[in-house]
Amino acid sequence: MSVSPLDMDPSSGPELIRANSSWTNEKFVPIVLLILGGVYCSLLLLSELLPFVDLPFHLSVATVVRGYGESSNQFSDYFSLQMAGQPNVLYIWFCSAPIFPSVEFANKVYFALYTFMLPFSVFALIRTLGGNTWFSVLSFLYIYNFNTHWGFVGFVGAMPAVFFLFTTLVLHLRAPSWKTRAAIAVGSFALFFIHVLAAVFFLLTYWLTCLFDKRLTVRGTIASVALTLPLISLIGWWWLGTEHSGEQTLVEFLSNYYSNLYVGSLYVRSFFFIFDNSYLAGQYAGLVFGGLIALVSVLFIGWALIMENAAIVAAVKNPEHQPALIFAGAAAGCFWLLPEGLPGQWALNQRFSVYSVLGLIVLSSVIDLKRMPREWVVGIIAAACVMHAVLYADYFRDFGIESAGFTDEILPEAEGNRLAGLILEPHFRGTLSYLHFSNYYIVRKQGIAVSRMVDFRFGTVRRKFEDGRLPEAKMRFDMTPDYSGEYDDIDYLVVRGDLSADMRDSLLNFEEKTRTGDWSLLVRR
Repeated sequence: MSVSPLDMDPSSGPELIRANSSWTNEKFVPIVLLILGGVYCSLLLLSELLPFVDLPFHLSVATVVRGYGESSNQFSDYFSLQMAGQPNVLYIWFCSAPIFPSVEFANKVYFALYTFMLPFSVFALIRTLGGNTWFSVLSFLYIYNFNTHWGFVGFVGAMPAVFFLFTTLVLHLRAPSWKTRAAIAVGSFALFFIHVLAAVFFLLTYWLTCLFDKRLTVRGTIASVALTLPLISLIGWWWLGTEHSGEQTLVEFLSNYYSNLYVGSLYVRSFFFIFDNSYLAGQYAGLVFGGLIALVSVLFIGWALIMENAAIVAAVKNPEHQPALIFAGAAAGCFWLLPEGLPGQWALNQRFSVYSVLGLIVLSSVIDLKRMPREWVVGIIAAACVMHAVLYADYFRDFGIESAGFTDEILPEAEGNRLAGLILEPHFRGTLSYLHFSNYYIVRKQGIAVSRMVDFRFGTVRRKFEDGRLPEAKMRFDMTPDYSGEYDDIDYLVVRGDLSADMRDSLLNFEEKTRTGDWSLLVRR
């Protein structure tokens, strides 16, 4: 019979946390998670626009899928859809569902679910391992991480699923049942459609945990691994059907990368644990804040290494805690060993910085710190989360104020028009939050916009014609502030920032129609 994480005997974990009649009692943890989740969700739901870099790009894909073929738009004249057998499509299915009044509303529901589910998924794993569930509250410090900052919506949504599936694996190894087998087989298969890279990471943690579990016989290990065959088959079928022509072979790329580039990347990688939270404050203040959060994340293991070595040894030797070590080790391995990207795919190892930190938090939870009062543990966690929530609120408030000029009035009516973006000032607190804002013409007006969504390697929306009607998007006008006629045939240009004299001379066939705040709309003469 399977055992629910909520039904386990609380006395099975570290002595540190087992107070029955104080404010540090673990019975308060779910309540704290709900309260903090509500605070963070309210910030999302009350924001008109969200500062996640690639989010407008993904919203536009969901909008095209939702409205494709309708007479009220021209999506089918410019785009084709490639949905069948594609990974990373759950977000698109979710946000394009007709049960929601709009794609943007569905997106907020999606992120609200993620905001609640990530801490509770970490809570479930820690509870199942018999650890200190107060540590699950620390997961709020990484709600906003590299992946959310860049708007990697599929990878973000997959994070709670990975933790819940890994929890199911722990329960399965402890007490196998048809329920755990079905949950692993079906859940891992579904993970492909949330995000394929997260599915591969789950396979790694799954196989390693099965391999090192001494309770499994050879036959039991094979049977457990066989539960992931549907996922393996699906990934293989998809990969073999993916177009790879014109690319450097994977072997050639990896050989060159590890021979010439890997060692030099280690210095930059070491800062990613700070970068995960540096975006909230921006520049130097952000680095300080990110460093403080990273310090909290390693504080408890650092204490154990210095003050209580025996506690670490006991945790590592305990077979019930071994999955925590394997998960943390696998995540760290992905972050430190994988390349920074692959041919046709940007950002690989960077995505795993958050898994590395959360894995470290889970591992910290199973260490019995007898010499650190439980009030210290809970107090430090509470102080860090309050500081993070305050900065998180300030981040969204400031972005709302700064982006207030971007309204529906700055976007023309569709009426067969095409629009492109000249985002000369894409930064908010040093990040590229406005880079894809021209995609809101698709999202809010169901118009046709020049967008990178049609050039994404694993994308589901493609150009219908390669005749220049929809040119390739030039994204970084802030880095190369020159205009060479790329959009001369486009009807409208939405601009953020001030045009230089040279750019004005190059845009003589456009005139300003509307201006609000930092935004202006140019129309072709």
